[in-house]
Amino acid sequence: MAMLRVGSRGEDVRNLQTLLRQYDPQLGADGVFGPQTERAVRLGQRRNGLYPPDGIAGPMTMGVLTGNGAGYASPARGIPAGTPTRTVAIPGTRSAAFQKAQTAASAASVGKGDPGPLKAAVEPARERARTAAMPAGVTKPVATMTTSRAGSRFIIAHEAQRGVSNRLHHPSAGSGVTIGPGYDMKDRTQDQVERDLLAILVPREAAAAAAKGARLSGDAAGRFVRENKTLLNLSLTQETDLLGHIIGHYEAMVKRAIKVPLHQYEFDAMVSYAYNPGGGWRKTTNLVNENKNQAAMLEIKRHVRSKGEIIRSLVVRREAESRMFLYGEYK
Repeated sequence: MAMLRVGSRGEDVRNLQTLLRQYDPQLGADGVFGPQTERAVRLGQRRNGLYPPDGIAGPMTMGVLTGNGAGYASPARGIPAGTPTRTVAIPGTRSAAFQKAQTAASAASVGKGDPGPLKAAVEPARERARTAAMPAGVTKPVATMTTSRAGSRFIIAHEAQRGVSNRLHHPSAGSGVTIGPGYDMKDRTQDQVERDLLAILVPREAAAAAAKGARLSGDAAGRFVRENKTLLNLSLTQETDLLGHIIGHYEAMVKRAIKVPLHQYEFDAMVSYAYNPGGGWRKTTNLVNENKNQAAMLEIKRHVRSKGEIIRSLVVRREAESRMFLYGEYK
Protein backbone atom coordinates (compact mmCIF):
# COMPACT_ATOMS: atom_id res chain seq x y z
CA MET A 1 0.00 0.00 0.00
CA ALA A 2 1.28 3.47 -0.84
CA MET A 3 1.57 5.85 2.09
CA LEU A 4 -1.37 8.26 2.13
CA ARG A 5 -0.53 11.85 3.01
CA VAL A 6 -1.47 15.43 2.16
CA GLY A 7 -1.87 15.61 -1.61
CA SER A 8 -2.91 11.96 -2.07
CA ARG A 9 -6.13 11.35 -4.00
CA GLY A 10 -8.30 8.45 -4.99
CA GLU A 11 -10.36 5.55 -3.68
CA ASP A 12 -7.85 4.63 -0.96
CA VAL A 13 -8.17 8.13 0.47
CA ARG A 14 -11.96 7.93 0.31
CA ASN A 15 -11.91 4.66 2.28
CA LEU A 16 -9.53 6.17 4.83
CA GLN A 17 -11.82 9.17 5.29
CA THR A 18 -14.76 6.84 5.92
CA LEU A 19 -12.80 5.18 8.72
CA LEU A 20 -11.73 8.52 10.19
CA ARG A 21 -15.24 9.88 10.60
CA GLN A 22 -15.35 8.28 14.06
CA TYR A 23 -12.80 10.93 15.07
CA ASP A 24 -14.08 13.81 12.93
CA PRO A 25 -17.79 13.40 12.05
CA GLN A 26 -17.59 16.43 9.74
CA LEU A 27 -14.89 14.88 7.54
CA GLY A 28 -16.15 14.40 4.01
CA ALA A 29 -15.23 11.29 2.03
CA ASP A 30 -14.24 13.13 -1.14
CA GLY A 31 -11.04 11.23 -1.93
CA VAL A 32 -8.77 14.27 -1.44
CA PHE A 33 -6.22 14.11 1.41
CA GLY A 34 -6.16 17.68 2.69
CA PRO A 35 -5.42 19.32 6.07
CA GLN A 36 -8.71 18.18 7.61
CA THR A 37 -7.94 14.55 6.72
CA GLU A 38 -4.40 14.91 8.06
CA ARG A 39 -5.82 16.30 11.29
CA ALA A 40 -8.15 13.33 11.67
CA VAL A 41 -5.28 10.89 10.99
CA ARG A 42 -3.19 12.54 13.72
CA LEU A 43 -6.09 12.28 16.15
CA GLY A 44 -6.65 8.62 15.29
CA GLN A 45 -2.96 7.90 15.79
CA ARG A 46 -2.97 9.57 19.20
CA ARG A 47 -6.12 7.85 20.35
CA ASN A 48 -4.61 4.49 19.44
CA GLY A 49 -1.15 5.02 20.92
CA LEU A 50 0.90 5.54 17.76
CA TYR A 51 3.69 8.05 18.37
CA PRO A 52 4.72 10.35 16.93
CA PRO A 53 1.38 11.11 15.28
CA ASP A 54 2.70 12.18 11.89
CA GLY A 55 -0.58 12.48 9.98
CA ILE A 56 0.56 9.89 7.41
CA ALA A 57 -1.57 6.78 6.90
CA GLY A 58 0.56 3.67 6.38
CA PRO A 59 -0.05 -0.02 7.22
CA MET A 60 0.30 0.43 11.00
CA THR A 61 -2.14 3.33 11.09
CA MET A 62 -4.59 1.40 8.94
CA GLY A 63 -4.16 -1.52 11.34
CA VAL A 64 -5.31 0.43 14.37
CA LEU A 65 -8.21 1.91 12.41
CA THR A 66 -9.51 -1.49 11.29
CA GLY A 67 -8.14 -3.97 13.83
CA ASN A 68 -10.84 -4.28 16.48
CA GLY A 69 -12.91 -6.76 14.48
CA ALA A 70 -15.79 -4.38 13.77
CA GLY A 71 -14.35 -2.30 10.97
CA TYR A 72 -13.63 0.64 13.27
CA ALA A 73 -11.27 1.18 16.18
CA SER A 74 -12.94 2.55 19.29
CA PRO A 75 -11.79 6.08 20.13
CA ALA A 76 -12.30 5.34 23.82
CA ARG A 77 -10.11 2.31 24.24
CA GLY A 78 -7.14 0.65 22.61
CA ILE A 79 -6.56 -3.02 21.85
CA PRO A 80 -5.02 -5.09 24.70
CA ALA A 81 -1.30 -5.68 24.26
CA GLY A 82 -0.55 -8.95 22.60
CA THR A 83 -3.93 -9.21 20.90
CA PRO A 84 -3.40 -9.75 17.16
CA THR A 85 -5.41 -7.62 14.81
CA ARG A 86 -7.32 -9.23 12.01
CA THR A 87 -8.51 -8.18 8.61
CA VAL A 88 -12.13 -7.06 8.54
CA ALA A 89 -14.46 -5.99 5.76
CA ILE A 90 -14.93 -2.26 5.48
CA PRO A 91 -18.25 -1.18 3.98
CA GLY A 92 -17.68 0.23 0.52
CA THR A 93 -14.03 -0.83 0.43
CA ARG A 94 -13.15 -2.46 -2.88
CA SER A 95 -9.58 -1.26 -3.37
CA ALA A 96 -6.94 -3.99 -3.64
CA ALA A 97 -4.40 -1.61 -2.12
CA PHE A 98 -6.66 -1.04 0.86
CA GLN A 99 -7.11 -4.78 1.42
CA LYS A 100 -3.34 -5.23 1.15
CA ALA A 101 -2.85 -2.62 3.86
CA GLN A 102 -5.22 -4.44 6.20
CA THR A 103 -3.37 -7.72 5.63
CA ALA A 104 -0.01 -6.07 6.33
CA ALA A 105 -1.33 -4.51 9.52
CA SER A 106 -2.79 -7.80 10.80
CA ALA A 107 0.69 -9.34 11.03
CA ALA A 108 1.60 -7.06 13.94
CA SER A 109 0.33 -6.59 17.47
CA VAL A 110 -1.03 -3.22 18.45
CA GLY A 111 -0.31 -2.02 21.98
CA LYS A 112 -2.68 -0.05 24.15
CA GLY A 113 -1.11 3.38 24.03
CA ASP A 114 2.38 1.86 24.13
CA PRO A 115 4.68 2.22 21.13
CA GLY A 116 7.11 -0.31 22.60
CA PRO A 117 10.46 0.11 24.34
CA LEU A 118 11.71 3.67 24.25
CA LYS A 119 14.99 5.07 25.47
CA ALA A 120 14.77 7.64 28.23
CA ALA A 121 15.85 10.38 25.85
CA VAL A 122 12.79 9.73 23.68
CA GLU A 123 10.23 10.02 26.47
CA PRO A 124 10.00 13.85 26.38
CA ALA A 125 9.33 13.76 22.64
CA ARG A 126 6.70 11.10 23.21
CA GLU A 127 4.97 13.26 25.81
CA ARG A 128 5.05 16.29 23.50
CA ALA A 129 3.48 14.20 20.75
CA ARG A 130 0.77 13.10 23.18
CA THR A 131 -0.14 16.57 24.43
CA ALA A 132 0.91 19.14 21.81
CA ALA A 133 -1.75 20.77 19.67
CA MET A 134 -2.00 19.43 16.15
CA PRO A 135 -0.57 22.13 13.84
CA ALA A 136 -3.42 21.99 11.33
CA GLY A 137 -6.09 21.35 13.93
CA VAL A 138 -6.22 24.65 15.82
CA THR A 139 -9.53 26.49 15.76
CA LYS A 140 -10.15 29.89 17.30
CA PRO A 141 -13.19 32.06 18.01
CA VAL A 142 -13.55 34.31 14.99
CA ALA A 143 -13.67 37.38 17.23
CA THR A 144 -9.94 36.92 17.90
CA MET A 145 -8.88 36.31 14.29
CA THR A 146 -7.37 38.45 11.56
CA THR A 147 -6.44 37.58 8.00
CA SER A 148 -3.11 35.79 7.70
CA ARG A 149 -0.33 36.90 5.36
CA ALA A 150 -1.14 33.94 3.15
CA GLY A 151 -4.77 35.04 3.08
CA SER A 152 -3.80 38.59 2.12
CA ARG A 153 -1.51 37.30 -0.63
CA PHE A 154 -4.37 35.15 -1.92
CA ILE A 155 -6.68 38.16 -2.16
CA ILE A 156 -4.04 40.31 -3.86
CA ALA A 157 -3.29 37.50 -6.32
CA HIS A 158 -6.95 37.32 -7.33
CA GLU A 159 -7.67 41.05 -7.24
CA ALA A 160 -4.50 42.77 -8.49
CA GLN A 161 -3.82 42.86 -12.23
CA ARG A 162 -1.28 45.28 -13.64
CA GLY A 163 -2.75 47.52 -16.27
CA VAL A 164 -6.21 47.04 -14.75
CA SER A 165 -6.38 47.12 -10.95
CA ASN A 166 -3.74 49.84 -10.62
CA ARG A 167 -6.08 52.23 -12.46
CA LEU A 168 -9.72 53.13 -12.08
CA HIS A 169 -11.77 50.38 -13.70
CA HIS A 170 -15.30 49.04 -13.96
CA PRO A 171 -15.20 45.22 -13.69
CA SER A 172 -18.84 44.46 -14.50
CA ALA A 173 -22.25 46.02 -15.04
CA GLY A 174 -23.18 45.47 -11.39
CA SER A 175 -20.07 47.01 -9.88
CA GLY A 176 -19.06 50.57 -9.16
CA VAL A 177 -15.87 52.48 -9.85
CA THR A 178 -13.10 50.21 -8.60
CA ILE A 179 -9.43 50.66 -7.75
CA GLY A 180 -6.77 48.30 -6.44
CA PRO A 181 -7.62 44.94 -4.83
CA GLY A 182 -11.37 45.02 -5.33
CA TYR A 183 -11.92 48.40 -3.71
CA ASP A 184 -15.40 49.13 -5.07
CA MET A 185 -16.56 52.72 -4.48
CA LYS A 186 -20.23 51.93 -5.13
CA ASP A 187 -21.13 51.47 -1.44
CA ARG A 188 -18.68 54.03 -0.02
CA THR A 189 -19.00 57.75 0.66
CA GLN A 190 -16.86 60.34 -1.12
CA ASP A 191 -15.14 61.27 2.16
CA GLN A 192 -14.37 57.62 2.94
CA VAL A 193 -12.83 57.03 -0.49
CA GLU A 194 -10.70 60.16 -0.26
CA ARG A 195 -9.42 59.21 3.22
CA ASP A 196 -8.48 55.71 2.10
CA LEU A 197 -6.61 56.99 -0.96
CA LEU A 198 -4.74 59.60 1.07
CA ALA A 199 -3.74 56.88 3.54
CA ILE A 200 -1.85 55.03 0.77
CA LEU A 201 -0.09 58.25 -0.27
CA VAL A 202 -2.14 59.16 -3.33
CA PRO A 203 -1.68 62.93 -3.92
CA ARG A 204 -4.52 64.94 -2.39
CA GLU A 205 -5.74 66.44 -5.68
CA ALA A 206 -5.90 63.02 -7.38
CA ALA A 207 -7.54 61.43 -4.32
CA ALA A 208 -10.25 64.11 -4.24
CA ALA A 209 -10.92 63.76 -7.96
CA ALA A 210 -11.10 59.96 -7.85
CA ALA A 211 -13.40 60.06 -4.81
CA LYS A 212 -16.09 61.67 -6.97
CA GLY A 213 -16.68 58.16 -8.32
CA ALA A 214 -18.19 57.15 -4.97
CA ARG A 215 -21.78 55.81 -5.04
CA LEU A 216 -21.76 55.43 -8.83
CA SER A 217 -22.73 52.15 -10.50
CA GLY A 218 -23.76 50.80 -13.89
CA ASP A 219 -23.42 53.15 -16.86
CA ALA A 220 -22.53 56.11 -14.64
CA ALA A 221 -19.58 54.22 -13.15
CA GLY A 222 -18.43 53.09 -16.59
CA ARG A 223 -18.57 56.64 -17.93
CA PHE A 224 -16.63 58.01 -14.94
CA VAL A 225 -13.89 55.42 -15.48
CA ARG A 226 -13.58 56.22 -19.19
CA GLU A 227 -13.27 59.92 -18.46
CA ASN A 228 -10.72 59.43 -15.65
CA LYS A 229 -8.81 56.34 -16.75
CA THR A 230 -5.36 57.89 -16.24
CA LEU A 231 -6.19 59.72 -13.01
CA LEU A 232 -4.58 57.08 -10.75
CA ASN A 233 -1.71 54.65 -11.28
CA LEU A 234 -1.14 52.69 -8.07
CA SER A 235 2.04 50.75 -7.40
CA LEU A 236 1.72 47.16 -6.21
CA THR A 237 2.78 48.37 -2.77
CA GLN A 238 -0.07 50.89 -2.77
CA GLU A 239 -2.52 48.19 -3.83
CA THR A 240 -1.32 45.98 -0.98
CA ASP A 241 -1.53 48.90 1.46
CA LEU A 242 -5.06 49.67 0.26
CA LEU A 243 -6.04 46.11 1.07
CA GLY A 244 -4.70 46.63 4.58
CA HIS A 245 -6.94 49.68 5.00
CA ILE A 246 -10.11 47.96 3.84
CA ILE A 247 -9.78 44.32 4.85
CA GLY A 248 -11.01 45.06 8.37
CA HIS A 249 -14.46 45.70 6.93
CA TYR A 250 -14.60 42.19 5.47
CA GLU A 251 -13.16 40.62 8.60
CA ALA A 252 -15.94 42.32 10.56
CA MET A 253 -18.52 40.82 8.21
CA VAL A 254 -17.17 37.34 8.98
CA LYS A 255 -17.07 38.01 12.72
CA ARG A 256 -20.68 39.19 12.76
CA ALA A 257 -21.96 36.24 10.77
CA ILE A 258 -19.94 33.24 11.97
CA LYS A 259 -20.74 31.83 15.43
CA VAL A 260 -18.43 28.79 15.45
CA PRO A 261 -14.63 28.61 15.81
CA LEU A 262 -12.71 28.41 12.54
CA HIS A 263 -9.30 27.28 11.37
CA GLN A 264 -7.12 30.08 9.99
CA TYR A 265 -7.53 28.91 6.40
CA GLU A 266 -11.32 28.76 6.84
CA PHE A 267 -11.36 32.32 8.18
CA ASP A 268 -9.15 33.53 5.32
CA ALA A 269 -11.46 31.90 2.77
CA MET A 270 -14.53 33.55 4.30
CA VAL A 271 -12.83 36.97 4.28
CA SER A 272 -12.02 36.54 0.59
CA TYR A 273 -15.60 35.47 -0.12
CA ALA A 274 -16.95 38.49 1.79
CA TYR A 275 -15.43 40.75 -0.90
CA ASN A 276 -18.16 39.78 -3.33
CA PRO A 277 -20.65 37.26 -1.90
CA GLY A 278 -23.12 37.77 -4.74
CA GLY A 279 -26.25 37.33 -2.63
CA GLY A 280 -25.15 34.07 -1.03
CA TRP A 281 -23.68 35.44 2.19
CA ARG A 282 -26.48 34.59 4.63
CA LYS A 283 -27.08 31.08 3.34
CA THR A 284 -23.37 30.28 3.18
CA THR A 285 -22.64 31.55 6.69
CA ASN A 286 -25.65 29.69 8.09
CA LEU A 287 -24.31 26.45 6.60
CA VAL A 288 -20.88 27.11 8.12
CA ASN A 289 -22.51 27.71 11.50
CA GLU A 290 -24.27 24.36 11.13
CA ASN A 291 -20.90 22.69 10.39
CA LYS A 292 -22.11 21.80 6.88
CA ASN A 293 -18.86 22.82 5.25
CA GLN A 294 -19.22 20.85 2.02
CA ALA A 295 -22.69 22.31 1.46
CA ALA A 296 -21.42 25.82 2.23
CA MET A 297 -18.71 25.54 -0.40
CA LEU A 298 -21.16 24.22 -2.97
CA GLU A 299 -23.31 27.25 -2.20
CA ILE A 300 -20.56 29.82 -2.80
CA LYS A 301 -19.86 28.30 -6.22
CA ARG A 302 -23.40 29.27 -7.27
CA HIS A 303 -22.66 32.98 -6.85
CA VAL A 304 -20.57 33.84 -9.88
CA ARG A 305 -22.82 36.33 -11.66
CA SER A 306 -23.11 40.09 -11.85
CA LYS A 307 -26.32 41.49 -13.33
CA GLY A 308 -27.08 38.00 -14.65
CA GLU A 309 -23.71 37.69 -16.39
CA ILE A 310 -21.35 34.85 -15.43
CA ILE A 311 -17.99 36.37 -14.48
CA ARG A 312 -15.15 34.01 -15.36
CA SER A 313 -12.83 35.45 -12.72
CA LEU A 314 -15.49 34.77 -10.08
CA VAL A 315 -15.80 31.14 -11.21
CA VAL A 316 -12.05 30.68 -10.75
CA ARG A 317 -12.02 32.53 -7.45
CA ARG A 318 -14.95 30.60 -5.96
CA GLU A 319 -13.22 27.32 -6.77
CA ALA A 320 -10.03 28.58 -5.13
CA GLU A 321 -11.90 29.85 -2.08
CA SER A 322 -13.69 26.54 -1.61
CA ARG A 323 -10.42 24.61 -1.82
CA MET A 324 -8.84 26.94 0.71
CA PHE A 325 -11.76 26.51 3.11
CA LEU A 326 -11.96 22.72 2.79
CA TYR A 327 -8.31 21.76 2.28
CA GLY A 328 -6.19 24.74 3.33
CA GLU A 329 -4.87 25.27 -0.22
CA TYR A 330 -3.83 28.88 -0.85
CA LYS A 331 -3.81 28.91 -4.67
